[in-house]
Amino acid sequence: MTLQRGWNRRNFIAAAGAAAVGGAFGTWSFRARAELRAAYLSIGHITDAAAGGKKAVLERRGWMGEFADALTEDLEQQLNAAPVDLTVSGDDNGSYKFTEAGGVCVAHLGVDGAGRLTGRAAQLSALRNDLAGNPSAPTVLTLHPPLVAGLTRPDAAMPAADRGAVIAIIKENPQVVLALCGKALANRAAFIEGTGALCLVTCSPLIYPCGARTVEIEVKSGGEVTIRSRFIQTRLLGLVEDSFHKAGEGRALTKLGSREDRTFLAVPGDHEIKKTVHELPPGLAPEWSGKDGVALAVVTDTHLCLDQFVSKEHDSDYKLIGHFMEAGSKAILDDVMDEIAAGRHRVEFYDAAFMKDPEAERNYLELPVDHLHHCGDMFEHGKKEEAAEFRSRLDALPAPLRGHTTVTIGNHDMFQPDFAPDGPASSRKIIADFFRDYLPQQGETNYITHLNDWATLIVLDTTIARHSNLGLVQDRIDWLEDALDELSGRVVLVASHHPPYALSLVPPAMNAYLHSRSHFTYKRSAARLLLHDIFARHNNVKMVISGHYHGTVVDQYRKLKPGGDAADDAFTTHVQVPCTIEYPNGYRLFRLSRAGNRAVIEYISAYTREAALRDESRGAPIFRYGGTEARVPHNYQGTLERLREQDTILGHAAMLDPYDLIDLNVRGFKDGTARAGKGNTGKPNINGKIEVTI
Repeated sequence: MTLQRGWNRRNFIAAAGAAAVGGAFGTWSFRARAELRAAYLSIGHITDAAAGGKKAVLERRGWMGEFADALTEDLEQQLNAAPVDLTVSGDDNGSYKFTEAGGVCVAHLGVDGAGRLTGRAAQLSALRNDLAGNPSAPTVLTLHPPLVAGLTRPDAAMPAADRGAVIAIIKENPQVVLALCGKALANRAAFIEGTGALCLVTCSPLIYPCGARTVEIEVKSGGEVTIRSRFIQTRLLGLVEDSFHKAGEGRALTKLGSREDRTFLAVPGDHEIKKTVHELPPGLAPEWSGKDGVALAVVTDTHLCLDQFVSKEHDSDYKLIGHFMEAGSKAILDDVMDEIAAGRHRVEFYDAAFMKDPEAERNYLELPVDHLHHCGDMFEHGKKEEAAEFRSRLDALPAPLRGHTTVTIGNHDMFQPDFAPDGPASSRKIIADFFRDYLPQQGETNYITHLNDWATLIVLDTTIARHSNLGLVQDRIDWLEDALDELSGRVVLVASHHPPYALSLVPPAMNAYLHSRSHFTYKRSAARLLLHDIFARHNNVKMVISGHYHGTVVDQYRKLKPGGDAADDAFTTHVQVPCTIEYPNGYRLFRLSRAGNRAVIEYISAYTREAALRDESRGAPIFRYGGTEARVPHNYQGTLERLREQDTILGHAAMLDPYDLIDLNVRGFKDGTARAGKGNTGKPNINGKIEVTI
């Protein structure tokens, strides 16, 4: 057991801020069986951070032992920032230790590799003596194997005789309020039968979900005990996802357990277990003066570029895919922002038709925008100079639209040390401060904003700093679920940079290019599967909006498994927003209206008026030779069968995750002209609408 003393008595929850409150596992408040003295102690618990003897077995479970130092260091940094008074390491330490901190006693029982007490008689005798000498001190036991049968595998459990002997001592000493354990490699909790003590099991930092925990113990005069616990997940989310893939998704998600496990579904007896719900940040809630409808513009992947940061390799890549450099990126961004500010949007897709009479009314939709959201990849190289150029475009928006403009973070925005100095473990503070005028006041990059009195936009930051793929810290996923519970009865739209749904098809040539850049989005992901489950169980999530993939695809996912009873609107519609800087150089408009208890969400594509630049991008080699159409059959089952036959870099069928897909409409990855402008289902996905019940 390692103990680090830090006698800062700052309240844990207050010090950690809103995010820490949101991450709390649960709170146990009860009156102890003993008359305990007032005390306070916050503990950081890391366990199973070292390689075991069964390396091959651990590797099959997703063990990340080669990154042990990095993972443990990151968790220790987070625990020190919490702050905690003690950091406890609960591995197979064979010696007995007893200490006191903050009025709380901590006793560690040593075990061998098989979970047996080492020097059994001596340790039990020492424990009895120390407890007898501190009868009014709230006491925590730490040991490796759990003290509750069933919280770990039978072959990893503590021998029954040893476990029974320890529990007998706890029954004799009611000042023992908590046992911190490991060895289950997961997060679990249960009361120790016949005692007033709670047993908490902490997952390993080296196996999914790769974390630790904080525990706050507070005892008031008279013996009222409150215990709060929070799961701390590593910020190295790329390693979390790697562990998930190593183990296989079914087994890996089981290790995390259901949300009830994380909030400690336990039999309380005469104790009260209070579920700690994430406290939502205030959110951005503009005054809409009773307006029933609302228009939302979503722009994404503007990739504002400065030539000074472009290498010859990048220049070649960008020309291959029709990605614009500084002059083109600024011109298109300015034009798109001008359209949105003026509320006059080009909706004619075909440049030839548009250029016959560029000012013709038939080419435009008059729609004043109430709220503007940018869905990430605001600038190209993650440099502050580019960020300042982009922010100047937002600052130039007219009031009141500027006050109703929000952003989320994309992977390109955090590719460099300018905004990610600590690599994948970087916090969002630097970039949140930089864009503070377009985020909630507390700098949260996961937040809610109310579009009107019946519709809400939830923004998810899915970026792993200096990585391309999607990732979400577990407590942010829990925050999302609590937010959706609180927003029951409202229409909810969720915006994220990365597509939460995986089946986003592209032309074969573009698929190969994106794969080489680690941008393929249909890779299975622990965070994505958890989001699927949440969206399937919350019918208020009517639409998910994403960028990242530069395409224009609409698909729908059912809320319940086939055969289950569901309302006629029990589905989630996933709308991808096109990239502004590559063909078709557009953005999306969402018009929300309501009549009684029925709401309509229309989605409409709009495009830059810079027709010459669009034509240049469309003529890029990757589309000129590979085409812009994602060649899919006219039915979903056929799509899956075809993809399963592709066992090459162009297929990746094993990574597909359709998750109850009920409608897939692909009109060409880049809004190509195939099939007279209609997708594989025969329906256009440029413009469409859904009707839902509030």
